[in-house]
Amino acid sequence: MTADPASQVQDFYRDRSVFCTGATGMLGLAYIVRLVLETPVGHVYAMARGGEKRMWQVCNDYLPREQVEALQKSDRITVFDGDITHTNLGLTDDQIETIRDKVSVVVHAASTVNLVKPLHEVADVIIYSSLAVADFVLSLRNLERFVYVSTAYASTFLRRDMQGNVIGSDAVIKEKVHQLRSIVETAEAELADIRECGTTPEFNFADYLYPYSYAKNLTERLLISRFEKHGQSDRLLIFRPSIIGPAEKLPCPNFEIAGSTPVTTFMAAAIMTPPLSMCFASPLEDPTTATIDEVPVDMVVNRLVVHTAYSSSGPVHAASGRDARVKSETLWLQAIAMRSWWWWRPTGAWTSKDWSAAGVCKLSRLFKVCGCDFVFDQAKSEAVWARMSQGEQETWPFWPTPADEDKNHVLGRERALRLLCDKFASRTCLPA
Repeated sequence: MTADPASQVQDFYRDRSVFCTGATGMLGLAYIVRLVLETPVGHVYAMARGGEKRMWQVCNDYLPREQVEALQKSDRITVFDGDITHTNLGLTDDQIETIRDKVSVVVHAASTVNLVKPLHEVADVIIYSSLAVADFVLSLRNLERFVYVSTAYASTFLRRDMQGNVIGSDAVIKEKVHQLRSIVETAEAELADIRECGTTPEFNFADYLYPYSYAKNLTERLLISRFEKHGQSDRLLIFRPSIIGPAEKLPCPNFEIAGSTPVTTFMAAAIMTPPLSMCFASPLEDPTTATIDEVPVDMVVNRLVVHTAYSSSGPVHAASGRDARVKSETLWLQAIAMRSWWWWRPTGAWTSKDWSAAGVCKLSRLFKVCGCDFVFDQAKSEAVWARMSQGEQETWPFWPTPADEDKNHVLGRERALRLLCDKFASRTCLPA
């Protein structure tokens, strides 16, 4: 680790204790590696189901040996066996007291990424658990920053015009809290509706891409309300990555945990899907303009580390940007080209019908976002980037390296694709 004398990042993390949930997830693991090996952080308390054994197993599976050894020798990581869905996060009283007494930064990265489970099922992991984490965080004696890892797609709900046409699939999403109604207090009413009925009028009114994204949206609003009531709204950072992809460089080139990168999962599903033709739904006037905003995990981690150090608050996007998005058709065609010769190569077509309409392929229903063209505003990252020293910009780059138009997006994903294809081959249907 090389110190930058002009680094606000180094100054912020020096001797500080950090608590991170979801430590064995792709984002959580990449974050911890960078934090321990690139900053003078005092200590990291990492929480993961399966505890220390599971943590080091994942590290050994996905990280270079020298990095694993460096992490173990640092003596700055303590792994807690916990579960966000359990009382007190599944931690012991001593562990709770240690965090409450020593930690000043909490990153809540644990979450389901299941896109098809109904709202009442994802609510347990996303909404209820996040509120429990927040209540605990608000009891910390030296709280400086609570980072809730949401998603840039939390505000990508669609609407219908008077003719029933879907609108909003090509919207520019701002770094603010988007809500269906103007009354903030409806968040608590929506929470009560989910507990009682398993759904809400707001969720049924708007055309959310997934129950997952609505759950993230509601959680954002509930957290804002709770932190405002405690006079701590300036300590809440709602961090919104777009679609997280394999790393460019760190913790190692093409770092990826199979099943954690939606684009790789989409490509694997396209390779393994039996049909000879696939029909994709899109409300866009020209579906061929549909894009995927995938951002390398190391760019996401860099922004997470820096925005926390620079005291950013409220919603902050971490996306690839307008010019770095990839056309959905490109990803599909490159995946189809990987199919074995005896497995056929299906034809593809677009339709303006609803995703649930007859004839729309299951792949389109699972990955609705591939029929959209969202642009995520990144004004806050642009502002922080302008304040960073040259040394910080070199150590913590925000922007993905521009890709050639003819880039093959399969390259670097081969290991994850093989694992996912083998997994799908053992099923009679696409991933749930």
